[in-house]
Amino acid sequence: PSEAEPTWHSAQVLFATLAAALPPADSPTTDLSHPSVALWREHWPYVQAALLRWPTAQASDQPAEAASAALHAAATALPGLLPEILSLLASSVAQQEAPTVQLQALKAIAEGIRCPPCDAAQVAELVAANLQTTLETLLARQEAVASTPSLLAAMFELLAESLRPPPAGTVCGGACGDQLRPRMLGRTALLCRCASFVPVALPASSAVSATTAILRFLANLLGEDCEPLPSQAPERAVLVALLPELCASLCQALASVEHLADVDGGLATAADFLLRAAASLPDEFPPALAAGMQRLAKLSTSSGDRLQAHIAARAQFAKMGDWLRELQDLVCEFQRESRRVCH
Repeated sequence: PSEAEPTWHSAQVLFATLAAALPPADSPTTDLSHPSVALWREHWPYVQAALLRWPTAQASDQPAEAASAALHAAATALPGLLPEILSLLASSVAQQEAPTVQLQALKAIAEGIRCPPCDAAQVAELVAANLQTTLETLLARQEAVASTPSLLAAMFELLAESLRPPPAGTVCGGACGDQLRPRMLGRTALLCRCASFVPVALPASSAVSATTAILRFLANLLGEDCEPLPSQAPERAVLVALLPELCASLCQALASVEHLADVDGGLATAADFLLRAAASLPDEFPPALAAGMQRLAKLSTSSGDRLQAHIAARAQFAKMGDWLRELQDLVCEFQRESRRVCH
């Protein structure tokens, strides 16, 4: 390999060794006197250098990938190191042009923290504060993020995980013992900026992973309850204010992004958002969706009417798969109609 593109083999070995010295992941400890804490502190300057100073190889993302993976392992096994770990990853995101592996590590940390032994409220606030710093960094360079599919996907996957509702009937099934989602929902200004990025990023998304991540963020923002959002819900004002633009960008994407005609290419996640929006905002969603469809000059008025009717008819289908197949047929027809007008 050339001098400009080193393999960073020694660094990878070092970080793998540090990870191997950790307590078992299924037995995390907050005891900062554990022997592996001293080992990590001794070699911390190398972890910092890998994420802040050493050049990253474009072909392999090394040494940042190995350092980020080791930090994920350390955060899981030694949550007492979380403040330093999260701060370092946030700083690395701010300094690197394409910090995809750092964002992936932050997501893995958020979803993997065990509560207990961690105090759920304290660790959720710590994670949320660091995620806010990280997301504000990315929002300040939207054009670069939107033009890099892997980075766009990593950003919205992180957002979606931070807002993931716990599975129905479970306790502590969400991130940070169910405490991260409410901490993120309380940051309404940040959520407003993130949601405002969707109309820029979604219609132009060229990667299935990025499209799906954006739509999962929107669906998780709404939650899983099939009930109208309470008027006091902190996210309600954000959603109501931005719903027309969000619907318009989704309609534009459905009519133009080819992979959205595939159930596995993002359509299933789009359907999830549409159904959750219809249930959560029953008064605001129909006019917002109608306005979004009307902004597509390439499609007839009847296209919007059929989409509205199909969403409203979900309860008439015994199987979700049957309803999804008919939605897929509608989207394929939208895209054919859009192409005919273009030609």
